[in-house]
Amino acid sequence: MTVAIPADRLESLVSDRLKRLSREVRMPGFRPGKVPLKVVEAKFGASVVQEAAGELIRSSLAEALGREGLQPAGGPQVEPRTVARGQDLEYTAVFEVMPQFSASDIAGARIERPSAKVEETDIDRTLETMRQQRMVFEPVERAAATGDRVKMDFTGRLEGEAFEGGSATDFTVVVGSGRLVEDFDRQLAGRKAGEQAQLDVAFPADYPGTELAGRTVQFEVHITEVAEGKLPEISEDFARALGVEDGNISTLRAEIRSNLSRELEDRVRAQTRDRVMDALLERHPIDVPRAMIDGEIDNLMKFSQAMFAGRQAPTDRSLFEEQARRRVSLGLIMSEMARSNDIRPDQERIQQTLERMAESYDKPDEFKKWQMSDDRRRNEIEAMTLEEMLVEHLLAGAEVVDVSTTFQEVMYPNNEESNQP
Repeated sequence: MTVAIPADRLESLVSDRLKRLSREVRMPGFRPGKVPLKVVEAKFGASVVQEAAGELIRSSLAEALGREGLQPAGGPQVEPRTVARGQDLEYTAVFEVMPQFSASDIAGARIERPSAKVEETDIDRTLETMRQQRMVFEPVERAAATGDRVKMDFTGRLEGEAFEGGSATDFTVVVGSGRLVEDFDRQLAGRKAGEQAQLDVAFPADYPGTELAGRTVQFEVHITEVAEGKLPEISEDFARALGVEDGNISTLRAEIRSNLSRELEDRVRAQTRDRVMDALLERHPIDVPRAMIDGEIDNLMKFSQAMFAGRQAPTDRSLFEEQARRRVSLGLIMSEMARSNDIRPDQERIQQTLERMAESYDKPDEFKKWQMSDDRRRNEIEAMTLEEMLVEHLLAGAEVVDVSTTFQEVMYPNNEESNQP
């Protein structure tokens, strides 16, 4: 977009600013407020013209966008053509515009919704996981085997040189847990307390973030302890340790069932929402502004850096491209859907969302107070509530098919890691 501003508007603004400066500026040889206008103009004229031009560009651009009915996506790139007294001020503004589209529902779309319940075997599996988490290790005289905990001191050297992060004292690891490089872990089996050994450890070619990838490292290892894991019995003491005051195992199982049912409900809701979003994107193939995608990639990369907590986070922007495009597209579509259908969460509905979130906390009242004490967190709750309301609105017009499945299949799709011990 090209914009032209008459020369007299620029001149008027420049003159006003110079007159004000002549009354306010202090210069050697002149009394305050008595600096001649020509002296002020000679010293400050160029900068005043630039400042006045910037102010006119900002105000005129807003006027032009409103007059043309244009909504920029991201900040316009403004390039002045002429900025001089006595000439019309001309500039070009280059920007992407928000896509124009009508948001429709997903009438007729087939949405498969998982249907599952918590079985006794799911409770048994969770109890076994709890036992594993509370395993007690007792030192043994025999050689280490898979499942044993080994305590050791070690020093690693690459081509004879020590390297950062390659040494540790009183380091503990469970053999076979996958915590160490596979070749290192494998060579711990069969070692006894007091034993010293030199291990040649081959690092995989795809080992991330260091110069060790694809290299062989020599480790001097001193095994100081081998301990065998002892699982606690499922008893009254075990139940009390998990917060069941009377130690009743039936009460413990009932609490586990309640927690698993809540997790299952949340996961079913999330999977159903994702399928609704897929259908919504299919019905609305919009041209997403590049500036918005880049901004969302920036947000995702910042979040990724925070999650990696000191480790090397991904720096390739293309890795976040698809996710960013999806998030921006859905944001635009859902916003238009809410506007066109006048869907807005009221306080009662927001409170329902908050109550459901608080159920998973030991002190729900404190969580609710904390969540609503900050504007950003409060806005997150409102956005979540609005999304739920929009999904419900869309499901009402879709063909919803309940698909029978199991707790494990819902919670751990695609053979993800489950809570199996």
